[in-house]
Amino acid sequence: MTQPPFEPDPLAILRKRRQPGLVLIDEQGGLVSANTEASALLQVGESAPGAGDGPLARQTRLTARQVLTGTTGGQCAYAIHEEAGGHFGLRAQLLAPGAPGVQPMVMVLIETVALEREVDFDAVRRRYHTSRREQDVVRLLYYGKGNKEIAELLFISEYTVKDHIKTIMSKMGASSRSEVLYKLVAS
Repeated sequence: MTQPPFEPDPLAILRKRRQPGLVLIDEQGGLVSANTEASALLQVGESAPGAGDGPLARQTRLTARQVLTGTTGGQCAYAIHEEAGGHFGLRAQLLAPGAPGVQPMVMVLIETVALEREVDFDAVRRRYHTSRREQDVVRLLYYGKGNKEIAELLFISEYTVKDHIKTIMSKMGASSRSEVLYKLVAS
């Protein structure tokens, strides 16, 4: 069974994806380990044994630090990083939180994000009947902002952000933030 032409082909999307970079960062922000893809993206090598000094490396360390310091309000953080080489999605997860005798580390997954076109947020608002404020929240979600950042940028409380996200998910028929993002790029 073939999919209608307006629906994205999930298998084609998977075939186009590069392998993600995977980095482990310690409490001090030092690079513990990096796979081949992450080493290439962060420009880690014999001449640069650290985590690199480029913008993507700095964003990777910042995202890891947010998880370690708890500024994201949880044990994970998300970010979108844009530079001349493309767009990158960063997902950081705290490993072994509070385990006795184990140094906490953060695992950061670095994925290349293919933004083939900008999302028409006005069309999304009309399609899903979201309010202007909900549309502001949707736009910030799309750009990888967390609840706390959205609250600060829009001068509202985190509870209000959560309420907006619940309403947006309901209007879009989505069960998660990831599904909201999928529907944005698929529409």
